[in-house]
Formats: sequence, structure tokens, C-alpha cells
Amino acid sequence: MSRPNPAQRAVVRRLVWAGVVAVGLLALRAGLTEMPEPSAWQVRADRWLPEVSAVRRLEQTFTPERDGLAGMDILVNPAALKPGWTVTVRLAAEADGREVAAVALAATGPPEPTVVRFRFEPQPGSAGRPYRLVVDAGGEELPPGLVAAAGDDPYPEGRLAADGDPIPGSLRFRAYYRPDPGQLLGTAAGALRDIPPVALGVGLWLLPGLGISALLGWPEAPGLLGRAAAGSSFSLAYWPLVYYWAGRLGLPAFQVGLGLGVGLAGTAVVRRGRSFRPPRVAPDPAEGLLLGAVLGLTLLVRLYPLGDLSLTPWVDGPHHALIARKVLEANRVPDSYGPEVETPAFYHFGFHVQAAFLARITGADPAEAVGLAGQLLTAWSAVLAYWLVREWTADPRTGLVGAGLAGLILTFPGYLLSWSRFSLAAGLNLLPAVFLAGREWFRADRAAGVLGILLAGLALTHYRLLAMGGLFLLLLTAFSWKAVGRCPRFGVRLALALGASVLAFPWLISAGGRLLFPAARAVGEAGLKSDPFPWDLVARWPDGPVFLLAVGGLLADAFAYNNAGQRIAEELARGEWPQLGEYGTAYIRLLAGLVYYAFGVSFSGISILWTWLGMVGLLFFYLAFRTAFPLGHHRLYMGLIFLFPSMLLWTSSLGKDALMVLFLGMAAYGAARLRQGLGLPAVAWLALGLLGMLPIRPHLAAVFAVALAASSLILPIRAGLLTPVIRVVGIGAVAAVSVLIV
Repeated sequence: MSRPNPAQRAVVRRLVWAGVVAVGLLALRAGLTEMPEPSAWQVRADRWLPEVSAVRRLEQTFTPERDGLAGMDILVNPAALKPGWTVTVRLAAEADGREVAAVALAATGPPEPTVVRFRFEPQPGSAGRPYRLVVDAGGEELPPGLVAAAGDDPYPEGRLAADGDPIPGSLRFRAYYRPDPGQLLGTAAGALRDIPPVALGVGLWLLPGLGISALLGWPEAPGLLGRAAAGSSFSLAYWPLVYYWAGRLGLPAFQVGLGLGVGLAGTAVVRRGRSFRPPRVAPDPAEGLLLGAVLGLTLLVRLYPLGDLSLTPWVDGPHHALIARKVLEANRVPDSYGPEVETPAFYHFGFHVQAAFLARITGADPAEAVGLAGQLLTAWSAVLAYWLVREWTADPRTGLVGAGLAGLILTFPGYLLSWSRFSLAAGLNLLPAVFLAGREWFRADRAAGVLGILLAGLALTHYRLLAMGGLFLLLLTAFSWKAVGRCPRFGVRLALALGASVLAFPWLISAGGRLLFPAARAVGEAGLKSDPFPWDLVARWPDGPVFLLAVGGLLADAFAYNNAGQRIAEELARGEWPQLGEYGTAYIRLLAGLVYYAFGVSFSGISILWTWLGMVGLLFFYLAFRTAFPLGHHRLYMGLIFLFPSMLLWTSSLGKDALMVLFLGMAAYGAARLRQGLGLPAVAWLALGLLGMLPIRPHLAAVFAVALAASSLILPIRAGLLTPVIRVVGIGAVAAVSVLIV
């Protein structure tokens, strides 16, 4: 049998990519395309209704704030239902009584409280229109303790009633929306009026960073994007340092920082002349279009919810707004955030300085500036990831994959908005520059100075990320020890790095005295007692290693999965198949139950099994790196992928993360082999990884599939008249599918 010729192999390879896109579309059908109502995520159930047995009907009215209402969930207690009972939850439009959706509750589900989710076609024009959520049992009395309720009502003009009589609070429910691309683009068009002041604020904020980058001559050959990325990193470090030292010296921080920034930029123009401007480099149009599409899509998704919010939700949102207001009013980092915020004034103020600066330039309320600054920084992480990966691998195509991961996957839009982790986002945006300067600090004086400045800014922005950056530098130095030993100026460069970072030393000493040392003392005192620290667990085998490795995970979702797995194993032993959801949490519970049913209940054993699966996934990532980049720094990558704190934590306990790392690693390995040439093993690993992701996190499977399809557009192909057309049309198709996914 003759071997296929290159043309036949190209056709088969494109069929494989078409299959990848098909898997992505299947993931879309899983339904994780809705955006949650952010204001509802702060509501916590504090009681169960009805509280008495004479209630026949519960009604909750609410008015959505957005168009495209497409889903609801409600927290119920199936244990309250008796066999044979059926309760119906209906959603109806208040204006005409039209039933939108309904779901029946029966006593066949799991006995613990369960979130019941029902979906329906997006409702056009749902914003401002009242809807009614009805819970009844066909005229019979509702069982007490059936539906969760809360003391607060997050929706405007909402009302809770029992048999028509108003009662305080609201049902615990959440609404979900599915915006179409037209709504996203309409929101973007409506925000055009805010572009001039925001652009002015961003330009003034970026000015000192560009000046520092040009004066230090780092990066050496930046290009336009490299200069902007490095300048933003320097500005992220510059403004917290200025506000901190202005507070210590009693100076107006904004005026001092802006004047010093203008001076730095002017000096750079005078001293370096034309070298202040990056050299002109003709970029690949396809790469520029793809990076622009990723950044634009990320901005659309992240800025879209801000129009309906006066305050970013979750517990950190009010704190961010109050701290930013304090910084804005004091024009420096104040001595205290009290009495509104009990957090000490030295804690994580780097992001709040950026938000206060934006509020002063644009005239926006500090609460609005917090959301805008946070989402802009989070979206910019896509560009910084592209810069980092491109410089590290010398491969722009791999940089585009990094941009897609950072912008659309690793910082999932709903997560960072709902949790308001903007201080973390600001710190993460500093890490790419820290990594790039860290890989050459012992070879070049300017890189050592740059590293010190960036580490000083990182300390004021998020000191936990400073610890991660320090771990990276130690690993890099250890794996490059032979090269370090050949550097005659190693001591001088170490002194330069420490000397530049001395700007943050007073703060580090203050933070250590106020937080680190008291916390260490409290942990030590607690460790001498049997309660609360479980020293007996640490000393017992095999529970001890599991506890030490996954203490964070074991104290969170792992216990819930363990309990659910035991219950499912008992049901399987009775010959009953458990009633569970389609994917996600329910899938992990089922797997835990199957393991317990087959091998017996052992929390330590299943934790070790999941940890082992997570480690296998990391091995697949390492194999993918070696396959895709044969000349890459394999030892450094191995140290990072196996020892990075986040990878250690989240892959070391019973949960979704270990399995997701396993299947993502398989898919990455298959994709790496597919780039080297078509073969059955490559397709098998890719298909197995994608199919394994589908029941756990289908949205990640969808984005992974689209990212692979996008990467096929930038692979080298035979030049021809239609090559640019193929690339542009393909990029447009990928962007359209990405909009649908997000």
C-alpha cells in the first residue's frame, strides 16, 4: 500500500482540524454560555421556606437588568419531599402571564440541598420587564423547608409572597443571560463616548513606564508591542512606589508622580532621541489580527457587565471601592482605611493606586474606576502573555496561544468579575516582565536593575506573588548554575537587583512586623495544641503526606466530593443509579462514587489517586513541551510545571482540577504531535483529552478546540494567491465562534 502524498496528508490534517472545531461546537451545546447576574452572587441562603406547613404557593417577582434572560437556578431541599410528591417551579412573564419555563421536583434526587437549573431560549427585551417565579404543588400544601431563601433581595422591585401575602426577603435564585454579538457590539458602541477620557488617563499612566523603559534600554529590541508591554509593567510598579513614598514624605502623590513621569519621558526623548521609538518591524498581518481579535473579544466580554453595576460584586468589591476612595481623597496611601475597612493600610494597595489615578484623570466615581481599571488590567494580560511567550520561545504563533489562554481561559471572565480579584490581576500583570528580566539578570546589568524595580512594585501590589516570583528566580538560577558561575559580574548584578528593590524595603519591614511575624507566632502557638491544628493527622501514614500536600484542597471542595461519593457508592450497592446532573460537579461526584463502590471508601486513597492523575497530566504537559520545542529549556520548564505553587495545590486533592489538568495535558500532547505530522497516536491523544474535558468543564474544551483551529491558520502553508484570503476568512470565522463561546 502506497504512502499518502503531501496533498493527501494536508487534506486529512484539515479534516482533523474540522473535527476539533466540531468537538468545540459540541461543547457549546453543553450550555455553559450564559453570563450570571453579578449582583445575585452576594446573596446567601439563611433559611428554608415555607417555615410552616399551611403554605400552598410561593411567588417571587423580580426585574432583570439585562436583555437575553436565558436561565435560572434555585436551591431546593429534596429531602423535604415525600415519595410520590411533585412540586413544580415555573417562570412566567408578569405582563401577559406567559409561561417561559417549568421544572418538576420529585423525591428521587439526592437528599442534600441541590441547585436545580433550567434553561430556555433567550428572552429579547427582558431588561426592565418583571417576571414571576412560582413554586407550588398543584394546589396541595408545600412541604416545610423545601426552598432556600435569603434576607436580601438583589433584584430591583422584587417581592416575595406566600399565598399572596408579602413576606420579607427573597428566594435564593440566580438569573443567567446569553447576550448575542449584537448586544456586545452595541454596548461597545455606547461606550465610545468614554474613550477620550479613558485614553487620556491610560496615556498619562503609561508615560513614566515608557520613559523608564527607554532610559534603561530594556528590552533591548522591543518593537512596538514590546515597548508598550514593558512600559505598562514599569508603570504598574512606578505608581504604587510613588504613592507610597509620597505618603511617607508628606507630598501630593498625583502631582509628584505625574511631574516625575513627564520628566522621565522628556529625558528619554532628549537623551536617546530616535531610539526612544522602537524600530520599525513589519509584523505578520495574521498574527496582528489574531492578537487584536483576542484583545478585542476579551475587552468586550469584560467591559460588558460593568454597564449594569454601580459596584463590583462579592466581598472584595466594596473594599476595593472604599480603599480607592481613601487613596483618591488623601492623594497618597493613607495611614488607615478605617473605620469603613478594617484591613491595614499597608495591605495590597498597588491596584487601588491605579484605580485612584484613573478616577482622578477621568472624573469617574472611585467605585466605577475600580471596575474599569480592574477589567482593563485583566484584558491587558492577554497582550502581556503574548509578549512573554513570544520572547521566551521566539515563536509568535505560540505567543498567540498564550494570549488566548491568558485572556479567555485562565482568567475566566465571570470569575474575576464576580470575585473582584483585581489586586491579584495587577500582580499577575507584573509577572511576565519579572520572568523576562529574571532569565537574564545575571548576564546583564540593566536586566538586574530592571528586575529590582519590578520586584519592588510587585511587593506593594501583591506580596504573595512576590513569593512566587522569588521561587521562579531561585529555580532559574539553580537550573542555570553553570552559566551563572561563568558570570564575572554576578556579585555586582546581585547588588544592583537588591539596590533597586530597596525602594520596597521599608514597606516589607512594616508588613513583616504587622502581619508576617504575628501570623507565624499564632501558627506556632496553635501548633502546640491538639485543636485546631491536626498534628496527629500529619504524623499518621498515609494521611500525613496527603494532608501536607493538599491542605488547601482538602479543606474546601474535597470533603463535599468525599461525602457525595460515599452516598453514591451506597446507592450503587443497593442496585440504584444515582440521580445527578449532566456534567461538572455531578460528574466528579459520580466518579468518586464509582471508585468507592469498586475499591471501598478511603479518603486518603482517593486523594492519592487524584494527586497521581494530576501528576500524570503535568507529565503530559512536559512531553508536549519537549515535542513542540525540542530546543527549549526543558529543565526549567520541568521545574516550573511541577513546582509552581498553584499547580501543586490544585492538582493534589479530590476535585475537578486534577482531572482537567490530566485531560488538558493529553490534548496538549496530542496537539504538539499533530503539529509534527499526522498520526493515529496524535489524533487519539487529542480526541481523548477533548472528550475527557467535555463532562467536566465543557467551556474549556470549546475554547481549547477553537484555539487549536486558530493555530492551524498561522502554520506555514504553501504560498499562493488565495493564502491571505484563507487566513483572513479563517481568522474571522475563529473570532465569530469565539464570540459565541464566550
